[in-house]
Amino acid sequence: MSSSDSSRKGTTQERLLCRLYGTVFGRAIVNAFISRKWVSVLASLPVRSRLSKGRIQPFIRANQIDMSSYEEEPFRSFNDFFIRKIKPGARPFSNAPEDVVSPCDGLLSAVEISPDMTLTVKGQPYTLATLLRDEEVASSYAGGLALIFRLEVHHYHRYMFSDSGHASPPQRIKGRYHTVHPIGLSSTSVLQENAREWRILHFDHLGDVVQVEVGAMLVGRIVNHKVDEFRRGDEKGYFCFGGSTIIWLLHHEAIHLLDRWVATFEREMPVLQGETIAKSRYLARPLPDSDSVYAMRSRI
Repeated sequence: MSSSDSSRKGTTQERLLCRLYGTVFGRAIVNAFISRKWVSVLASLPVRSRLSKGRIQPFIRANQIDMSSYEEEPFRSFNDFFIRKIKPGARPFSNAPEDVVSPCDGLLSAVEISPDMTLTVKGQPYTLATLLRDEEVASSYAGGLALIFRLEVHHYHRYMFSDSGHASPPQRIKGRYHTVHPIGLSSTSVLQENAREWRILHFDHLGDVVQVEVGAMLVGRIVNHKVDEFRRGDEKGYFCFGGSTIIWLLHHEAIHLLDRWVATFEREMPVLQGETIAKSRYLARPLPDSDSVYAMRSRI
């Protein structure tokens, strides 16, 4: 597939999304059928079939993926290729306690959480309570920072723990599956509608961070490993075929973004898993009070 073919394909995709999300009739179809989980499950069957292996090489060429960075495996299906593993050392990361490293590949943007608990993503407002469906946890992040990592289909779809620590029990929220393309994000409350999973990660050198994984339209499947304690660099999980999103919620002044990443308040910037994006301020702060929300959560 040539670059011009890929460009035309992208244009066709955007036109289809505009028709689905940009019109009343299109949104009715999305809400009635396309965003249902069973539709996503059915749509994923072709990419999980052995017959889908023929799509792998054209996809690699169209997206200019350097396969030398990935483990060589006899992929059984396109989805098997999609969740491919990267070679050890191909995503190096700093072990310095103060360095905050990205949990995944993707496009990174940053949003300040306003005092009225409204989080704005791609021009669409969401309350933290609606995102998490937990008023108590949401209230503890007032005035904090949200980091949004948007994964497109060509990105590496496995994600890691960015520091050592332990986690609270996972919270799973069922929902409908919408696209995470900006066209869809501007037309629907994607984080309110999409299925998602979140945990409070009690990082040793970063404090308590809420990590939310959001499933996208025709993806739906979020696979998180069942671990309660972890080390920096351990794999946390992966998304099956499609584009998806990871969100970090951080407490006020928990981190200081490095100069080059300050621009993420204005636009998305490409980031690689393990890349240092900030410095932790948690190490210079006293431990949280025992009666705080996140201290109570750490004892769950």
